[in-house]
Amino acid sequence: MKDLFERLLREHGGKIRPLLFAKKEDEIVSGLMVMINNRTFTGSDLNRQEIRLAEGDTVSLLYYMSGG
Repeated sequence: MKDLFERLLREHGGKIRPLLFAKKEDEIVSGLMVMINNRTFTGSDLNRQEIRLAEGDTVSLLYYMSGG
């Protein structure tokens, strides 16, 4: 999964780094929610385990929102 994020950084520039990574460079933002083929992971989940992507996987990046 981190490979995908690194690719996004290369293609879209460093401006998106704060959206993907926390201040500690290799740590994924905890408020990020990643859906892979209808399975949901949080940034915290992704920091604890390595998720491998395969050709044809569908990936969606979402952020937790709160408010009233």
